[in-house]
Amino acid sequence: MAQTAPPTPIQGFSGRATFTAQAQVTGAQVRFSAELAVMASRRRVRLDVIHLEFFGGDSTAGALIAQFLPRGAVTFVYDQRARVATFWSDQKRVYYQTKTRALPMATSTPSPQPIAAPSSPLDQFLRGAKSMTEYDVFNQSLTLVGHEPVNGHTASVFHLMMHGQKHGGAAQDLIGDVALADDLSGIPVRLWFTGTGEHAGMVKLDLTSASLGTPDESVFAVPRGYRKVDDVLQVLAPSPSG
Repeated sequence: MAQTAPPTPIQGFSGRATFTAQAQVTGAQVRFSAELAVMASRRRVRLDVIHLEFFGGDSTAGALIAQFLPRGAVTFVYDQRARVATFWSDQKRVYYQTKTRALPMATSTPSPQPIAAPSSPLDQFLRGAKSMTEYDVFNQSLTLVGHEPVNGHTASVFHLMMHGQKHGGAAQDLIGDVALADDLSGIPVRLWFTGTGEHAGMVKLDLTSASLGTPDESVFAVPRGYRKVDDVLQVLAPSPSG
């Protein structure tokens, strides 16, 4: 009986996406909407904010958000191996970097990125369990819902549910869907999550166009001559001149 060869791990892709988020700001519900350019390699992801706006909220929330809503292009790069996030502004010629923490769910959420070396299910479980020692309660499930059209591609759709409570903290819940394109080597064409507690709010990312191919590594590097700053708001906040 012939065996089907496993899919070739993707080396990278480029495309366009839309991003939507909802959150509470000063007690008022606010929705953010953005158009993004996306580039990804095996190790790094780059998002360029082409257009960003917000809706809803009261006058207090609107004034607060207006102080920090980026105007002009802003770039975000995440190094998955080093867990380093970088933001920069071409208009201001400044950048900010910070180290991030791995999420407890990171070891079991489907990802199109191949790992450097194979690991056993036991190794993956131990890494995940170690990251959950700060919790009193933690439950998570990941279910393959099926294969269906998503953004013009037949995709494998997974449903995620998570419930957790850290030591001395409030309970938090997270649910969502991840759609991986079957015809594009598992590129995520839709990510949708909503939650309570620490994860309160909603985020949704739709990949509207994509092409396979490894971006040049130089696109993930901070442009030469940009000045490093100590606060991300120095990158994101509008310039005094507007």
